[in-house]
Formats: sequence, structure tokens, C-alpha cells
Amino acid sequence: MIPDYEIYGLRYGREDFRPESEMYLDGDPAVQAPGLDFYFWVIRGGGRVWVVDCGYAVRVGDRLGHDTLYDPADGLRRLGIDPATVSDVIVTHCHYDHVGNLEAFPQAMFHIQDREMLTVTGRDVTHPALKMYGKRNTLTLVGLNYDGRCRFYDGDGELAPGLSQILVGGHSRGQIALEVATRRGPVIVASDAVHLYEEMERARPFRVFYDLREMFEGYRTLGARMLSRDHLIPGHDPELARRFPAAGPEFEGEILRFDLEPARP
Repeated sequence: MIPDYEIYGLRYGREDFRPESEMYLDGDPAVQAPGLDFYFWVIRGGGRVWVVDCGYAVRVGDRLGHDTLYDPADGLRRLGIDPATVSDVIVTHCHYDHVGNLEAFPQAMFHIQDREMLTVTGRDVTHPALKMYGKRNTLTLVGLNYDGRCRFYDGDGELAPGLSQILVGGHSRGQIALEVATRRGPVIVASDAVHLYEEMERARPFRVFYDLREMFEGYRTLGARMLSRDHLIPGHDPELARRFPAAGPEFEGEILRFDLEPARP
């Protein structure tokens, strides 16, 4: 039986504005755009809890000028989830704001694409333009692998009934999105396959990418699979916090429910 999963979006960081040129490949440096929100996710159902990515390390966010709302591990505790007992963490890709707290999950198996690990440990990072990965995070991943705590995948596939990964690449070599069965139908947690709705809707690629053609093809792939705009959850769009309901009154603007219909149009 396929469960109806709950999807929690933990909005742990934010920015006010940044130049458009720091967002989009065709961005105008003279135009200020709303900054990014920073998320990781929890998928709960079928008797299991899946943590999807784990946010940036607070000290790194501080150095980069992000407004950190709470430590990602504390966000999990607010949901009644002890990071020390989490059994599964899905890594959508290995950029700093998605793998900055791997050490918080001492019991977890980390699910990751072969080609994403190859990128962070192989010749890609000998090219300065591709060196977008933190050395500390990479060393942690290598240690986890040596400890038998990485499970590798090559392409699309089911992680559990009603929970599937979609390899799209583009933003990073092994970038994945997730398709999740919910009470309102399948919801696509895009992570950074789509940072912002505008990327897909106006064909404006994000300025950080591994393969531009794959990024465009990823927009096409996810666009064909989503039931509606409301069934796609971009990785960083400030619009999400304005539209989707909070997980409870105490979580307003900080922890959202993406398995529920948007509260506002």
C-alpha cells in the first residue's frame, strides 16, 4: 500500500535582496531581486522519516551574510525528530547549503547518486569554476562512505513505495528531485533542480550550473511530470512561505506543509 506522505519544508535561512545577476544567467546587475530562502525537508509516512538534505552550517551562513532563522538540527527537534535517531538522509546534491550538517545524523544511511559523489571526489574539483563544494563536507562524505553509511544510485528509481527520485543533473552532475505521494496527489520536491518558479516559467536558468543543457532538460522533465504549478516545490523560492500553510501556529514562516494545498493563491 502506498502511503500519503507528509512533506515538511524547514525554512531555516533567508536573504532580503541580491542583484539579479547573482540569481539568473541573464540577470541584470542593476536590478535587485528578492533573495533566496533556504530549505531542507522532512518526508514522513509509511512508518518512516526521511530527512532530505540538512542545510548549511550556521557558521558558514553567517560568513556568507545569510539571515539564519534557526540551526537545522533544532528545526528537526521542534518537529519532535531527534537527529541522532534519524535512519535515512537523502542527499539531493552536495552544495554547501544542502550537506552542511552531516555529522548531526550519527545513525543515518545517506542516499546519494554515484555521479554526485564522483564530482566532489574526482577531477571535477580540479577546475576552479567547478569547485563549489566544501572540503570539510566532502571529507565527511568520504568518511561516511568508508563507514558503510552511503547508499549509491545510478539514475531514477523508487526509494520506498510512493517516494521516488528523479535524476535531472544540470545544477550539479547528480542533482535529483523527489516525487512524493501525498493526499493531494504527487508532489515534486525539486530542491535545486528548480530554485525559483521563474526559472521554469520564463526559461531563466540559475547562474550556478554544471551542465546548462541538462538544466533546461530538467525543467522540461519536471514540467511534464507535475500535476500543476502548486505540485512543484522549488528549492529556494520566497513565494513558498507566503502561500503554503505552516505546520502549526508556532511554525509560521519557518516550517511549512507542502503536502497540503496552498493557503493563499
